[in-house]
Amino acid sequence: MEVGVCTHFSRYPNAPSFYVKLLKEYGFTSFRGDYGWGGIEESPKKYSVSKRLQKSDLAFMNAPEYGLSGMLILAYGNKFYDSGGYPVSEDGIRAFANYAAWTATRFKGKVKYYEIWNEWTNGTGVTNQRNIIPSAEDYFKLVKFTSIAVKQADPSAIVIAGGFNSLNGVNKKIGLTGTAWFAQLVKLGILDYIDGVSIHPYSFQLNDVKLKSAAGNLEGIDEFHDYFMSKFNADIPVYLTEYGVPIFNGVGGTSESIAAFTIKKYIEDARKRPYMKGVWLYDLIDDGSDKSNREHNFGLFSQNLKPKKSAIELQKLNIAK
Repeated sequence: MEVGVCTHFSRYPNAPSFYVKLLKEYGFTSFRGDYGWGGIEESPKKYSVSKRLQKSDLAFMNAPEYGLSGMLILAYGNKFYDSGGYPVSEDGIRAFANYAAWTATRFKGKVKYYEIWNEWTNGTGVTNQRNIIPSAEDYFKLVKFTSIAVKQADPSAIVIAGGFNSLNGVNKKIGLTGTAWFAQLVKLGILDYIDGVSIHPYSFQLNDVKLKSAAGNLEGIDEFHDYFMSKFNADIPVYLTEYGVPIFNGVGGTSESIAAFTIKKYIEDARKRPYMKGVWLYDLIDDGSDKSNREHNFGLFSQNLKPKKSAIELQKLNIAK
């Protein structure tokens, strides 16, 4: 099972190799990061790596040299299509698939995983349409044509999709649970085009205390997996592409010691499940220094790169073996 970390190379001050070496030092096997469409197609139908994506590009290109696998997120809008929002028109979907094909060609033999979009049902990355979530049918079309394009460019690529939370009840933006939404996609035939489902099982702010523990959280994912086994006879490989425990002074926040215990237990127990193919922790480095802001405090390392207890405990696990 992969044990990886979510990254934001474009925000980091040092060269990508510095952080990739840090991941290797602490025993991780993979990293996940954005490779946004808007940073590749800056002129219509012309593709190149923009300045803002150069660090991410280098990280993905050089990851195999460090024995790491890359999970590249194909995502977000482009100003030339669908008003920069979700690509749902025929032209937008075709253009997104072309960007994905160019990317998979560039990284053939370098990038192992491609994730199609990130949190479609949350409106993540689409600020002008966050409250207007396109249908499961729209997402299915995007996944279908993008997956075909990626696989044609690199038949060895592992393609996953989903990017939703299967634990937190009804999503108000779509009026469905994550499980029900993905069931719609399965009925449409999404399993013909993906190698696994991406889940973001955040539970730190849920009312059900059981789900906040490593054991309870993973049991909830077992229920998701078992549902599709029983209803569709589908043994779906599961990729937990974001999981994190923020250390902050607010609702759902916890201490460094409890976060370390929870994350360590989570990795240990996840590895016992054959259907679970990887966990990518969110995220590598704190995004800020405000201890009352949850988004600033998910890092395994503080902003000065001091390892938190969770990073130290994971290093002791020797997770790469």
